[in-house]
Amino acid sequence: MSVSSHEWTPYIPSGHRTRVVEASCCNLYELLQEGGAYVVTLLLDATPIVETARGSTGHARQAFDDLVALHLIATQEHRP
Repeated sequence: MSVSSHEWTPYIPSGHRTRVVEASCCNLYELLQEGGAYVVTLLLDATPIVETARGSTGHARQAFDDLVALHLIATQEHRP
């Protein structure tokens, strides 16, 4: 799965309280919880600009994990 294979749409908060569940190594991606839904966002200057995988925790978690893995492969300097 690649970043481009995800359908990205403008990020519009749901109006529910938003909580960051996890962030990627350099805060490029965030896994957020908004009420009972989860969403993966791409950040620009620490602001979520687009989202993908809004829905269940399993769906969003898989997308987040895939994106982080691809990011780590593409940017070797971020490896722990």
